[in-house]
Amino acid sequence: MTERKVVTPTVLVVDDDASNRLLIEVMLAPEGYRTLSASSGDEALAMTAAHLPDLVLLDVMMPGMDGYQVAGRIKADPATRHIPIVMLTALSDRNSIMHGLSAGAVGYITKPVNRAELTARVRDTLRIGKPDNPETADRSSPGRRVEDHGPSTE
Repeated sequence: MTERKVVTPTVLVVDDDASNRLLIEVMLAPEGYRTLSASSGDEALAMTAAHLPDLVLLDVMMPGMDGYQVAGRIKADPATRHIPIVMLTALSDRNSIMHGLSAGAVGYITKPVNRAELTARVRDTLRIGKPDNPETADRSSPGRRVEDHGPSTE
């Protein structure tokens, strides 16, 4: 008999502004995503290591460690380097975007955040998934069912 598991993608929202974190969580909730939140770079790194989210939405401008530094540290850690990062920022100049991409981000969302853009970016980024981890290669659909055929005999 085949066991079915429900896989709910987890999104870590990192922003030093509590109202921004709440707004993004409220926008993602109807889509069925599980959200975690962090208010600083240090907290983001700890939560990323502890929970291994499927995606990190990361504010660029934060006191202390900025988003570029956080992204670089996530990508430098072998345990977390596979996690996609999308930067959240009011900065939209080419240099800022290139800096984020160089730090390891796969995309950008500019503030103020538009719900349609946010949900599309999250869905598309999760669809691309973690290419080096076949178990999570498609987590774009919250609550999707995954067949578990038990232990492999290969």
